[in-house]
Amino acid sequence: MKNYEIAKKDRDQFLSLTSLYPEEFDLLLPHFATLWYKFNKIFTSEGKRRKKKNWYSQKDTRTLPSVEDKLFFILVYFLQLPLQQFQGFAFGLSQSKVSQWINILTPMVEQALEELDCTACRQGSDLATFLAERGLVECLNQDVVEQAAPRSTDDKAQEKMYSGKKTT
Repeated sequence: MKNYEIAKKDRDQFLSLTSLYPEEFDLLLPHFATLWYKFNKIFTSEGKRRKKKNWYSQKDTRTLPSVEDKLFFILVYFLQLPLQQFQGFAFGLSQSKVSQWINILTPMVEQALEELDCTACRQGSDLATFLAERGLVECLNQDVVEQAAPRSTDDKAQEKMYSGKKTT
């Protein structure tokens, strides 16, 4: 697969591979790089603790040479969710190396996104608070689906609960 330097030249392709524009990638990169260098100082690229501290933590690794390539690799994986064998083929890695890199890089990306306050909103109340702080309450639009509910055995209660639909 193209490495980061080649892929970032085509803005639309970079967006379709990573879900980020190159400028957004460049904003995330310093946070991710700091976490990677901190990790690489203490652990090997296999995730094992080093016997001695690595004083050259910014040295490139063999499989994914630069920090940019590591971030590009994990963002492509998150967006595309390919089989690990395909991801390995695309980046010139074995499936086991892909699995190792995914396990190592995932917490770093999540932490870097948290530092930038760019994590996904998991609770509707958090989203409502976020929009209210910015005066965008009218933008809150919820998509709901009517779900089947257990029916009461009482005839009067059934009539009261009937929505008018003939099918579920």
